[in-house]
Amino acid sequence: MSRIKGVSESLAPATVLEKTGHDLEYWTGVLDRFDRASRGHTAAANHLHEMHGVSYWWAQQLTIYYEQIKGLRKPGERSAGKFSVNVSRTIAATVEEAWSLVSTPEGWNRWFTSKADFAAEPGQPYRNADHDVGVFLKVVPPHAPNSYGEVARIEFTWDRSDPAPGSRVSIQILQKASGKATVALTHDLIPSEADCASLKEGWTACLDKLKALFLAK
Repeated sequence: MSRIKGVSESLAPATVLEKTGHDLEYWTGVLDRFDRASRGHTAAANHLHEMHGVSYWWAQQLTIYYEQIKGLRKPGERSAGKFSVNVSRTIAATVEEAWSLVSTPEGWNRWFTSKADFAAEPGQPYRNADHDVGVFLKVVPPHAPNSYGEVARIEFTWDRSDPAPGSRVSIQILQKASGKATVALTHDLIPSEADCASLKEGWTACLDKLKALFLAK
């Protein structure tokens, strides 16, 4: 990543209402009454899932949102003191076009890096001219949407010496109406807040560049 220098930063109210049946104010009240501050993250997420019928994924997102607004967790911080970056862009591209950009060296060279070298298969390494290196963990080509709307996914380790060696990147593609797709990138297991901020800046610039490839369409 040439410009490398947090879930809950922007949970869209309409999406929260659609997916969980209530707004953020409601869920904040639920977790206030549950006493998340003393009972912990796992118990709170399980409470939302088991007692309020929220999917496990949304239970995690709502609990992290609550922890951040209450000062129980720094922006971008995940469990066990690790941090996470989440950046997404909806682009005027088909799922197949988006998949080509995130799963081929030629695609990476258009928005992420230069001189990328890899075969996108689990267990295979990657490298590029920016000294990014790692190994692919999961490669799931386009398929029928799952319950979250995901239609493709790629995951790889992030093993460059700096920043954040030993962290992990996943890129989801979600199908949207009218021939559009959302590219959602998560970089997690980041060891420090400073690395989190640096990676956030870099990945935001990269996904802005990816989106710009389709602005003329």
